[in-house]
Amino acid sequence: MQQLSFIQKQILLEDLKSLQEEFDLVILDSGAGIGSNVIYLNEMAHKSLVVTSPEPHAITDAYALIKVIKESSDIREVDLIVNMTKTANEGQQVGLRIANVANEFLNMKVNYVGSVPLDPIMIRSILQRNIASEESTKSIAAQAWAKITRDILENFNPIRNIDTKAIFSSFINSSMSL
Repeated sequence: MQQLSFIQKQILLEDLKSLQEEFDLVILDSGAGIGSNVIYLNEMAHKSLVVTSPEPHAITDAYALIKVIKESSDIREVDLIVNMTKTANEGQQVGLRIANVANEFLNMKVNYVGSVPLDPIMIRSILQRNIASEESTKSIAAQAWAKITRDILENFNPIRNIDTKAIFSSFINSSMSL
């Protein structure tokens, strides 16, 4: 994703406001990394969900994102999913490790939401550029994502009547510096 300009950020915020009138929940994928767009989208969010994998570089990137979110916003809690795990225990261990480090060094709460297993069907679908195939929706990874989604939605508390002008004005300074 290219760097969003100040005007593009304002348009995005207005578009999200119009969606708020129709939907209780809007999910935005901010992409990977800690670029200014990723930070901006996380600052706008009512809830941040960090997705990582057990790979050391991915764990480091997830921690870096959590740290930047903490330093650049009022967010003090994020949810975490560990993707492409060999076992459920591996996902729990990665989640616990990130949560403990974030709590100790950042005073940030990280809620481990669940893990998604490494799935040959999904890998094949990705390589074929056919993610939404009938076969992939029945895979163990898709079932895990569906369970995580149900769990998140069970705890979802819709926020109504958000003053987007107040939110946007709070982003003006951060947008100008990005």
